Amino acid sequence: MGFPNGFNRLGFENKAALIKKIQDVICLINSLVVCQTSYQKWGVSLATDLKWLNAITGWDMTNEEFLQAGERIFNQKRLINMRRGYSGKDDTLPPRVMEKLLDLSDDEQKVPVSIQDQLQEYYTLRGWDKEGIPSHGKLLELQLAGC
Repeated sequence: MGFPNGFNRLGFENKAALIKKIQDVICLINSLVVCQTSYQKWGVSLATDLKWLNAITGWDMTNEEFLQAGERIFNQKRLINMRRGYSGKDDTLPPRVMEKLLDLSDDEQKVPVSIQDQLQEYYTLRGWDKEGIPSHGKLLELQLAGC
């Protein structure tokens, strides 16, 4: 996924970038109708998927184009949801996830966590405005300007 170091599960560093990549990749995998468990169970990889896709279609899609397809799908989903009334106000997490454990040995001590900074970082990485709306430039880049 392009992240050389592991992640602190309770920290925020690089989480917005990780979430974006995972969302794009899952969109890609789902569009190929590939079983997600095949990646762990049978060692299938995105490189394998790309090789198979190019072989089946006769395309010569690059890795970058392949990953951008996942990003395009995610942005299309965002546009559809926006048309249905979804907005950046809906970009939140369940209350259980919004609690940060201060001391893992005593789960009674919890502090609510604000995700607003991370959300703005995520929007920036996505090429969206501060309200979570894909920018015109991002839509042009993904060839979705008419959507």
